[in-house]
Amino acid sequence: MAGPDKITSTSLLRSCIEHDDAEMGRQLHCFIVKSGFCEDCFVNSAAKFGLVEDARLIFDSVLEKDTVLWNVMVSCYALNGLPEEYYPATNSDQDTVTGDN
Repeated sequence: MAGPDKITSTSLLRSCIEHDDAEMGRQLHCFIVKSGFCEDCFVNSAAKFGLVEDARLIFDSVLEKDTVLWNVMVSCYALNGLPEEYYPATNSDQDTVTGDN
C-alpha cells in the first residue's frame, strides 16, 4: 500500500480550499512539513484563505526562494488587497534578488 506523497498532499490542500477549511489546511500543512514533502506548498493555500501572515511566515522560512514562490507571495498580497506589502518582502531578501539589467 502506497502512502501519501507531495502530489497527494497538494491535492488535499486544494480540497481544503474548495471546502473553505483553513484549519484543516493548517493541520495538513504541518503534516506535510513533518513528512518532508514540501515546506512551502501552503503559501498558495494560505493566500486563498486570506492568511497572509501565515503565508509570509512560511515564505520567510524558505532559504532558497524560486520564481514560483516569489510569484505566489506577490499574488498572495494582491489577492488579499495588499499590493503595497510586496515591497517589504523584496527588501528583506535583497541579497537573494538580483537586478542585473
